[in-house]
Amino acid sequence: MLPYSRVIKGLDSRKVRKKEGLFLIEGPRILEEALAADLVLKAVYADQAKIEANRALLDAASQKTQIFEVPSDEFLQLSDTVTPQGVLAVAQCPEYDLWDLTTEPFFLVLDGIQDPGNLGTLFRTAVASGCGGIVLLKNTADPYNPKVVRSTMGAMFKIPFAVDVLPDDLFRFVREKGAFLWAATLKDAKPYYGLTPKTGIGIVIGNEGAGISREIAQKCDEKVYIPIDDRAESLNAGIAAGVLLFHLRKELV
Repeated sequence: MLPYSRVIKGLDSRKVRKKEGLFLIEGPRILEEALAADLVLKAVYADQAKIEANRALLDAASQKTQIFEVPSDEFLQLSDTVTPQGVLAVAQCPEYDLWDLTTEPFFLVLDGIQDPGNLGTLFRTAVASGCGGIVLLKNTADPYNPKVVRSTMGAMFKIPFAVDVLPDDLFRFVREKGAFLWAATLKDAKPYYGLTPKTGIGIVIGNEGAGISREIAQKCDEKVYIPIDDRAESLNAGIAAGVLLFHLRKELV
């Protein structure tokens, strides 16, 4: 039996991922990013029918871990996608402690984001803007969900992030770091461009439907909104984060 093959399907479950400390990487592009980030790989599986198409990548991966070539029908059973690209890996979840994250020049806090595509976009936006780190509060989707991993397109390997963070720990972290929090919300908020940014600001982005929880919003240093055209109701969480993060980049970097 192939090593880790019994747990691969179980890695669809957040509970299993947390228990095993493992997650699934699928597709050549994301595997390439994982190798570049020196991620700990436990095993790499390759579809025998696509070995040559992925030869250079598999040769590089073989320097880090063992490669297992499997028949296409067996690979399909291991894969989490409908149209597999011929390579997948079992990787060790990176261990980041909240207090190891940097708040400079700014950071991102996610409160209740649930959609895998949104979460992936938020990771990519955070990396592109130069964000120091990401705090995922306990009610936020798991970044190690296979759909989120694919959606990040490797960005999650380029930025530190803390998961399952409790609100009390977030605010203690902010106090100890001498940082600030801006809540992206509409209620009692000011236009974001009317405030003077300071190094160490955390942008809080809330749930796609409900927004930021009252507990979090009330304790933030500022509440900010993005003025939009009257024809629009709201902005996607990833777009809103992009506007605010790149505003901070322009002002602080």
